[in-house]
Amino acid sequence: MKTLPNFLKHHTWRILGRLPLKILYILPLMAQVVGVGSIAVYLLSSQAQLSQTLVLLFLVFVLCTTLTSLVMARYVTLQHLTLQWQAAELSALNTQLAQEIHQRQVVEATLSESESLFQYVLDNAVAAITCFQLYPPEYKRKYVYLSAGQKQIFGYTPEELLADITLFAARVHPEDPIHTWDILDATVCQENSRNIEYRYYHPDGQMHWISDYLFSRWDAVKGCWFVTAVATDITNLKLMETALRDSETKFRSAFHNTAIGMSLCNNAGGFLQVNAAFCQMLGYTEAELLELSFQEITHPEDIAADQSLYTQTMAGEIPYYHLEKRYVRKDGGFVWVLLSVTAIRNQNQQLLYSVSHAQDISDRKQAEIELREQRNFFQQVVNTVPNPVFIKDLQGRFLTANQATSNIYAMPIDQIIGKTHAELSHDYEQGEQFLQNNQQVSIQGITQSYPSQLMTNCLGEKRWYYTMISPFFDTQGNTQGVIGSSTDITELKNIEEELRQAKEAAEAANQAKSTFLAHMSHELRTPLNAILGFSQLMERQPNLTPEQQSNLGIIISSGGHLLSLINQVLDLSKIEAGRSNFQGQTFNLYQLLEEVIEMFQLSAEQQDLQLTYEFAPLVPRYIYTDQLKLRQILLNLVNNGLKFTKVGGVTIKIEILGDDSQNIARNYTSPLADNTEIHLRFTVSDTGCGIAPQEIDRLFQPFSQTTSGQKMPGSTGLGLSISRGFAQLLGGDMQIHSVLGQGTSVEFQILAWVSEPAPPAATETTEIALQATPHRILIVETAEVDRQLLRSILHPLGFSLQEAQNLQETITLCQHWHPNMIFINLESMDLETFKISLESTEIPGIPRAKVIAICTTIPQPQFPLFTRCDDYLVKPIREGKIFKILAKHLQLSYINSQSNPVAKPLIKPVPLTIPPSAGISPSPAILGSPVILSKQVKLVQPLTPVTSEQQLNTIKEELINLPQALLRDLELALVEGDIQVINNLTSEIQQFQPTLASLLHPLVSQYQFEALLSLLPPLTNLD
Repeated sequence: MKTLPNFLKHHTWRILGRLPLKILYILPLMAQVVGVGSIAVYLLSSQAQLSQTLVLLFLVFVLCTTLTSLVMARYVTLQHLTLQWQAAELSALNTQLAQEIHQRQVVEATLSESESLFQYVLDNAVAAITCFQLYPPEYKRKYVYLSAGQKQIFGYTPEELLADITLFAARVHPEDPIHTWDILDATVCQENSRNIEYRYYHPDGQMHWISDYLFSRWDAVKGCWFVTAVATDITNLKLMETALRDSETKFRSAFHNTAIGMSLCNNAGGFLQVNAAFCQMLGYTEAELLELSFQEITHPEDIAADQSLYTQTMAGEIPYYHLEKRYVRKDGGFVWVLLSVTAIRNQNQQLLYSVSHAQDISDRKQAEIELREQRNFFQQVVNTVPNPVFIKDLQGRFLTANQATSNIYAMPIDQIIGKTHAELSHDYEQGEQFLQNNQQVSIQGITQSYPSQLMTNCLGEKRWYYTMISPFFDTQGNTQGVIGSSTDITELKNIEEELRQAKEAAEAANQAKSTFLAHMSHELRTPLNAILGFSQLMERQPNLTPEQQSNLGIIISSGGHLLSLINQVLDLSKIEAGRSNFQGQTFNLYQLLEEVIEMFQLSAEQQDLQLTYEFAPLVPRYIYTDQLKLRQILLNLVNNGLKFTKVGGVTIKIEILGDDSQNIARNYTSPLADNTEIHLRFTVSDTGCGIAPQEIDRLFQPFSQTTSGQKMPGSTGLGLSISRGFAQLLGGDMQIHSVLGQGTSVEFQILAWVSEPAPPAATETTEIALQATPHRILIVETAEVDRQLLRSILHPLGFSLQEAQNLQETITLCQHWHPNMIFINLESMDLETFKISLESTEIPGIPRAKVIAICTTIPQPQFPLFTRCDDYLVKPIREGKIFKILAKHLQLSYINSQSNPVAKPLIKPVPLTIPPSAGISPSPAILGSPVILSKQVKLVQPLTPVTSEQQLNTIKEELINLPQALLRDLELALVEGDIQVINNLTSEIQQFQPTLASLLHPLVSQYQFEALLSLLPPLTNLD
């Protein structure tokens, strides 16, 4: 076997190794069978002896066994070798397989990482990548991939674009070629690549420039073109290109059109390009200059400096330089220029050329020469100025000064230069202050004035100076110090002190005037009280002739005008003296305006004028402010408007202001909360004669009137002055806008607070029988005429009256007579006396008397005497006011006496015994507090037959249709028995209900006031 070739050995062993093991086990048996058979054949054939035969058989058996053993051993060896070779071969295959598996895993991992990286790059690229297939010949598209960059570039997500392919095409500019899809696709397939630029409108409406690069390849398997499009936003690049073109255009325009000479030169200084201004400056043509260099036209004395700086600039040692030099003109003259040269380099810092700017400064150079000549002249001039003039540096050292400054320090000017104020005056504290002032001016760069600076001169005199300090700068704009001048104002200071003393004296005199007016108010009102009071009593006399009634009317009208004038003067004096106080209260703004309108409605209709008002949205109904002052302002303005208007009318408008007082607030969308602070603007406009512009400024001056106002009877020129003072007291101001011949608009603003309406106070009524003991009223007054007036008014009404003139009488009557009400003059008694008088009325077991104060002005709530009173009367006293107070505090109502149907009816109190159905609405609040008065009426006499029952029912039905405000005024006039007001109201009813007016006339003419009151319907509370 050793001699066999290796390949034969290998195959032999493989064949043997593959023999079944059972065959090897059967071989020895086969050998034995063969041996025994051979011996048997031999014996039978030769018939030999048995012994020989046995021997031979044994030998054959041994030989067969040996051969079988050798074969088995060799087989086992071959089988073992075969197993080893197969194991080695299997191990090699396993190793190769493991390597192949590892390599495949590495390839797959690398591929996965590459795919992830590729997908990351695609998703985060600032580009929109689109892959699609084109199938010729129609070039139909089939989208394969859209990157996430579609959202950034086109404003839509890939999903949105795939869902609706028209989104993209709809936003491409219609003039751009991308709309020709078939031509574009065919071109891309033919050229394999194509770049297009187009305009695209994002969903937000902004236009963007898009650059789309498309490249294609043929896919033979699918039979289509595979196209990839990469779109990027080049809007900024387009803008840069546009800006670059504009910049180049501007540069060329500036280069050729500027008035400054400009030129471009090469490294050696030769001219490459020049503008017209440069040619004109030197007298050369452009062609002539392009043949020269700047060295050839530079003044010989300036060539060295210019060449040195130019060489450094071209070498990059300095970026640019400035130089004052002289150019030689073509005609031989020279021109001074301020030359600025800059080197222009490319991105690689390679020198391209230089740009030169030459500004003609010949005039400035001439001016410098003249300036030097004038400097000495200036010094001579400033030395003649009597006021100190100086220049200091940033450290406060004098750079120059005039002779007046030298006189202060008693030193020559040359010794002052270079020193500070502290070194010259030895006043280091003041020197430090002066230095701080100078540095402040230098830092801020603005002029500062110091009106009062006290300095001590060389003689030891203290003098006051007004100093003005300004900064001065160098040619680069840097602050170098200050220039100052001082004016001796010592004499002005002395005059100012005298004026201050005079002002204090004037203010004291003004205060004395106000005090005098306040005291005089009492003295004026006292006789006026008697005039008006007794005039009203006389007006009721039945035997007055028409002439006497006319005279009384004149007296009452004149007294009313005098009272109005006194009130205005007093109000003005309070405003000027600062004693007019804010008296806040909650009230109905809408009702207040309605009352103002109602007061002037009849007058407006008689003049055929319109009187309207308007509330802006969300103006609150209830506000907190000073109602009396606001009411007075509106009354004054509406009265003025009607007074100066002949055609058209007067309009009142109320608005809420925003943060800016000139603009109406528009951010209120819901009612304002309680206690919200608001600014209200009231505008009262008329269509009257208007005011001349030159007269508007003096309208707010007391006693000042316009030309038209001087022609108007009864005008005092105080209304607007007082109204503006009240508006300012209420937190605002007043302005007037007028056009002559067209009308006037008066605006004023006030500060107010949104408020809730106060609950009405409950009214307790006491029923008093008609035959019961009359009410006891005590009159405490030092003036006989005032006591007589009250006595004349109250005695006919059936009251029990007593009078007291001093403290002892008051105490005695209060303790023994027990009055129900006391009318007492506050201004006739001192505080202690008044307190004792009130304490005497407080007797246990007896109701406290109602105390009514009588005064000449409305008392302030904080006035100590007023806090102990229940109500007040202001002189001059009117009957209606007394009747209201009696009704309020004694719970009385009134009937009209029919004893004399011709004369004005006398008013008599009666107890409140009529059912509630006969009641009428409450009158306006007293003292600003809402008080409900039960004005119930009892008819004492039946109606006269002048009016039938049917007519009475008709009147009652017609009265229901009247406006609530008109019914309220009619009711109040009937209660007070004011025949003049009743007649005016009847005339007003005549205009729109003539039938009702004709039925009312007989009742009014016969003074059937209680009958009319019983016919009035119950009134609702007008909010």
